Amino acid sequence: MLSERPNQLHVTTLRACGHYGRNGMRLGAHRKTMEALRELGLVEARTRIGHRDPRWFLTPAGKDLLDQIGPGDMGE
Repeated sequence: MLSERPNQLHVTTLRACGHYGRNGMRLGAHRKTMEALRELGLVEARTRIGHRDPRWFLTPAGKDLLDQIGPGDMGE
């Protein structure tokens, strides 16, 4: 179903998730794209310490990819 490489929409969404850092991205944000990134092993849903609602966070593989492609301009 998915290619092994993220497309431009995936990259933009990955950068947005990286922008949220330790706070994580709201689970309902970019739902389909975040699910695709999860299938690629680039993000995971988890609960922050002291909070009830899970959020999206970059996995080590997602952080590595973001380091390779750069954070980009959030205005893109």
